Amino acid sequence: MKQLWLAFFLLVAFVNSKPVSVMLSKYMNMSWEFIDDEVYMNFQCAAGWCGIGFARTMFGCDYIIIRADNQNPLELWDQYSGTHLTPPNDEDLGGKNDLVYVSGGFIPTTNNTSVRSSGIIDVTFKRKQNTGDKFDAVLYPGITYETNFAYRFEDSEYVQPDYFECTKLTFSVAQDGFKQSPLSHTTHNMEHHGFTVSFFWVVSLPLAVLVARYCKQYWWWYYVHLILAGSTVFATLIASAEAFKFHEQAFTTYDKINRFHSRLGFSLASLVVVQGLTGVLLRFFQNYTKNFGMTRQARRVHRVVGYSMLMVGLINCHYGWELYDDMILFPYWAMISVIVFGYLMFEFRYQFSHYFKIFAQPKWNLPVMTHQEAIKLIKEDKQELMFIDEFVIDIKKFKSSHPAGSYLLTASIGQDAGKFIAGCTSFDGWMMPYKHSRHALTIARSLAIAEIPYPQNFLLTSKSSQNESQEYMKWTVTQKELVSQGMYLLELSSDYYKMNTVCQSLSNIGKHFRVTGLHKGEEIFKYYSAIFCSFSDWAQEANEKGFTTKSYPKTKPGSIQFVIKLYEKGKMSQFMYSQNIGSQIILKGPLGTGLCLSQLKGHYLAFAGGTGIIPFLDLVYYIWKDAITNQDYFAPASSNTQRVNHFSLKIYIAFKNEEVAFAHDLFKATSELVGEKVLKVFYKTSSTEKSQAPVIIKSLIDDEIDLAWICGPSGFDRFVHDTLVEGGLDNHKIMIL
Repeated sequence: MKQLWLAFFLLVAFVNSKPVSVMLSKYMNMSWEFIDDEVYMNFQCAAGWCGIGFARTMFGCDYIIIRADNQNPLELWDQYSGTHLTPPNDEDLGGKNDLVYVSGGFIPTTNNTSVRSSGIIDVTFKRKQNTGDKFDAVLYPGITYETNFAYRFEDSEYVQPDYFECTKLTFSVAQDGFKQSPLSHTTHNMEHHGFTVSFFWVVSLPLAVLVARYCKQYWWWYYVHLILAGSTVFATLIASAEAFKFHEQAFTTYDKINRFHSRLGFSLASLVVVQGLTGVLLRFFQNYTKNFGMTRQARRVHRVVGYSMLMVGLINCHYGWELYDDMILFPYWAMISVIVFGYLMFEFRYQFSHYFKIFAQPKWNLPVMTHQEAIKLIKEDKQELMFIDEFVIDIKKFKSSHPAGSYLLTASIGQDAGKFIAGCTSFDGWMMPYKHSRHALTIARSLAIAEIPYPQNFLLTSKSSQNESQEYMKWTVTQKELVSQGMYLLELSSDYYKMNTVCQSLSNIGKHFRVTGLHKGEEIFKYYSAIFCSFSDWAQEANEKGFTTKSYPKTKPGSIQFVIKLYEKGKMSQFMYSQNIGSQIILKGPLGTGLCLSQLKGHYLAFAGGTGIIPFLDLVYYIWKDAITNQDYFAPASSNTQRVNHFSLKIYIAFKNEEVAFAHDLFKATSELVGEKVLKVFYKTSSTEKSQAPVIIKSLIDDEIDLAWICGPSGFDRFVHDTLVEGGLDNHKIMIL
């Protein structure tokens, strides 16, 4: 009954008022009258406080607040709000109180026990239409203003109102010219702005970054990233446009923190556009060009802007909630803490997945496949396959995500990518190849579609080695001898394994082991080709046939032989050279495609640069043995005869100078023995006119070539590859070892 009586009192006052009047709500009336250069205003509302602001939102809003009840005298507050929190008085901001009391005040009611029904406020005051105060709205007759109004019943403290609404009012000079129209709830709009922006910057954008960094091995990562990041871009632009629409008139009167939040927000709106464009450019350079330099720069910009923008955006959201409702800050930062914790977990997996099989396991129960079977799928079914250690990987859906560009993987289909990951060589022939992280190896393994078994009869095992794994073998250095200038032969022996003294399958020729070592606390690895033949035995046989060769260190049967070149800045070569007699080295293998021969039939090219001659030693020694014994080299262990009858090999050998060269003399002796129709050797050093190299390489090409092998330093590999392609050899017939 008391509330009905109060509403009736206000309604009567509204009907009998002469100035232009408006009932804003059941508990609040307002009227005004323009006299000369002043405007007289009357407020009628329930005891407590009530007020009106001349803006759609609290940001940049001139407020008139009336406070009074049975315990507090009447107060007129001229205030300005730069936030969604309690606005300060104009005097506190450097302005002045331009409200002048005229009449009225608090009118108590009888028999009331609560503040809500203790009485009403009925007060008239005036102010200049244009006060000249930058914190005051200019109130001219006939102008339509977006306003918000509020009141509170319970007490006279200036805290959150019981009622808040916004409306559009025309301040006419007569009642018949008055117009009023509703506006959307401004508080709701700002809450919507805050929650929308916070969701996209705290949830959507971090997830977009997360999948881009940690999920590149999955084909769907790009689309998820595009949707999440793209939606953040559009949401930010829309939210910024809405904020500008509401607050464009108030920037000059913003306080420091509000100005900072506003400008930072609009700066972020510009940055998200830049970030989106760099993302598009990056995708373009990755998939449609071979411009690695631009791809790298675009990625760097995209990454730096992305991470910086994310952190700045989270900070700006904090300032936004601090301005509007600091009670939200605790759940806001709690959510960010959860996101950060998730990032740390993924980063831990990213950095250390290689060391934990639960993370590094590519797939369970992979089918078994040989290199020859995989290459057949590549040639006949056009499948996009590569090899990493013991795995066949499918790059069809991943190649567009490769950081350096899809063309690198497309051009390397059918190749063993281990050498690229280890930094042994580079596709484009850079002198300092890029060494991939352990995580890159984990990603590659996750793309596996089949597992390649270790070749049979490559390593011979004893009963005591049944529990040992070729994944992790310990071999002991038993000899380290100089082969040529800067070239060393390391002989390794094992208690559990022995290297077969005879190559019992053509498919085993040219395979390698992965050698793991430490350099200044960093785990490093590299691939070294192993050979079945003995340098010293071959040289002795050649000498017996009347050929002159260098002398080579004698090795023990059953040992693994590696030839290493000592590089001043080579981490792995320095590690290998530093191993003394008795030191243990960790090996995995044998691995790799090798020469991928299944039969001695056809016409082949080989290009060897420096230690790149190693993979071809067993093949040439096979030709040598076939000639001097007149029987199949594999005959002791194989019933399939592989005589050198319909086979030819042209090999191009390049060394820096004569002092570092090795094994070329054995190749020359073999060529002289069997004739150039079977084996033709082109031996060059840096003293040879370099301009003649392309001419020589192209002269080796003919229509009958079945396959061309290349093995050497990065620059050598790329130079020979490009020269062969330029000379008309099909790229699918070229294999970089």
